[in-house]
Amino acid sequence: MAFEINLTGKVALVTGGATGIGAATCIALARAGATIALNCFPDKNNTQEKPADAENVVRTIRKMGGTVEMFPGDVSDEAWDRQAVEDIVGRWGRIDILVNNAVLFQRFKMLDLTTDVFRRMFEVNVMGPFVLSQACIPHMLKQGGGSIIFMSSSNVVNGGGDTPAYPACKGALEGMMKNMVKEFGKKAIRTNVIRPSVIVTPPFIKRYTEEQWNAYLSCIPTARAGKPEDVANLIVYLCDDEKAAYLNGGVYHVDGARIHQIHPTSN
Repeated sequence: MAFEINLTGKVALVTGGATGIGAATCIALARAGATIALNCFPDKNNTQEKPADAENVVRTIRKMGGTVEMFPGDVSDEAWDRQAVEDIVGRWGRIDILVNNAVLFQRFKMLDLTTDVFRRMFEVNVMGPFVLSQACIPHMLKQGGGSIIFMSSSNVVNGGGDTPAYPACKGALEGMMKNMVKEFGKKAIRTNVIRPSVIVTPPFIKRYTEEQWNAYLSCIPTARAGKPEDVANLIVYLCDDEKAAYLNGGVYHVDGARIHQIHPTSN
């Protein structure tokens, strides 16, 4: 018997869904049958995605026969977050899955980091997921359950990223997850954290020299860099209310076991 995950009838909001892990997640969830609300941020100052990126993901999903719509907006905008969730529920009648994947990364050492930059990173990386979760949970309670995913990072463990702001933001998400598990676990809302590391996405590659990149690869026991699909496949599994029914409050490393090695660079 084939091991299949069937998310038919489920509605998923994926933030930062235009590129990298977000794009792979949208496609993987759609392949499992979920309806996709793809959040993107088509802003001229957003260097992490281009306007055509989200359109390419939408085209891919529709070619597969899936259902998807774009919900462009800045997750740090509280009004947008709340309205987007209401629009999704108004469109499809429910929301079952929230993947908090959108991220803002800016590389500043401790003494160069300004409070304005730190605040902006916190607004996108922490406040956005908080408000979206808060907006989704009442609907999930009415439906009898749901799945919320927070995208963290191995930086929480090793303090990497060449800035204190990034691991601080990701650590905040993990603390929030623990509280949500206690408050909503008995009501069939499962909240889990994923810590990806060394996943080949355009923003990640741009951050490092060839020498640094080779150093990363040399310390991965699995002997290769990760692909966005490696993370997306885990997300799909965690969103299955039957197969992952007892997985709640978990922190999952998707890093080829790199977390157990001595890291040659700061990340």
